[in-house]
Amino acid sequence: MIRLRITLLIALLAALLSACTRHNGDIGDYFGTWHVETVTADGVELPLYSDDGVLVYEWRFQAGFIQIQTIYPHLEYDRCFGTWKEGGGHLLLDFSHSDSGGVGEYTPPAALHLSEGVTDMDIITLSSSRLVTAYVDHQGVKYTYHLRKTY
Repeated sequence: MIRLRITLLIALLAALLSACTRHNGDIGDYFGTWHVETVTADGVELPLYSDDGVLVYEWRFQAGFIQIQTIYPHLEYDRCFGTWKEGGGHLLLDFSHSDSGGVGEYTPPAALHLSEGVTDMDIITLSSSRLVTAYVDHQGVKYTYHLRKTY
């Protein structure tokens, strides 16, 4: 009887200690932190990490939310928040949100050339470690994003 209680207690502790970090279910390969390696405009690589002081652009997916974090030297950073959904080979990023403080935390970095509204991107490649996606803006420029999962 004691052995059964200990076994049940261990099973209960194992279940509690493996708590979910994926709110509202498993989102598959999207979950985690993605480093933006390159962005191209009509096939020409844009200077994301040149003289502007940006060390890294990261996309973080969780549930239906996306956070884009811009990391600078000396542990400084900016963040913006939006929502996302995937379907039919498309990734929809929505940065049209606002709150009482305005839209500042919902505006993606200008260097990434994402819409402040909804950006409808074609998914070219998606695996557990790579994401390549692209869209054509309202001026006819095709932006392609190459991301690598870091966590």
